[in-house]
Amino acid sequence: MKIFLIAVSAIILPKLEYCYADGFYLQKNQTILYINNQNNKDLGVLIKPKLITPDLLKNLPPKYHYQGESIKHAHLIGITIPADVLAEISLFKEHLGTANLFSVTGETNPITPTGKCANLKFGKIYYLWFINDSLGTTCISQELGEPLTVTPPPQKISYKSMKLHIKTPDEMPERFSQAFPLGCP
Repeated sequence: MKIFLIAVSAIILPKLEYCYADGFYLQKNQTILYINNQNNKDLGVLIKPKLITPDLLKNLPPKYHYQGESIKHAHLIGITIPADVLAEISLFKEHLGTANLFSVTGETNPITPTGKCANLKFGKIYYLWFINDSLGTTCISQELGEPLTVTPPPQKISYKSMKLHIKTPDEMPERFSQAFPLGCP
């Protein structure tokens, strides 16, 4: 009887974390971002939830409603990563609000084009490269199967999230310099 109960509970209970070979656990509401700033200047990074407009949401089946973010819960994260640094950021879902999808945008200058990696998900580990090109900054992302082990280790970066005070998704800032004109909070 005990074996049956254990098997049933394993099927019914949701998996709350992912275990990797070295004993590292990643929670479903967490993501690890390794951000490699390959620019020769500091990189302003804006992390924001994916917002879904109410008119689009009403046209989607209910099973897709979780992918968007309601405006009243949305938060932004701003980080400055020094030039030529590999940074590690442990990001939790509640710091952006309730969205399951988010984007990471980087800029080295408020005038030149930004690099953006979009539709990133929680419960994953990503390596993001921000590369300087002739027009501005480009972002390239790769999902990793396990945490990065390199020497020297990535620089751990802390952050604070900022509540958004907007009424429509059109008011969402697109760049770090729009959201944080005086730098990080």
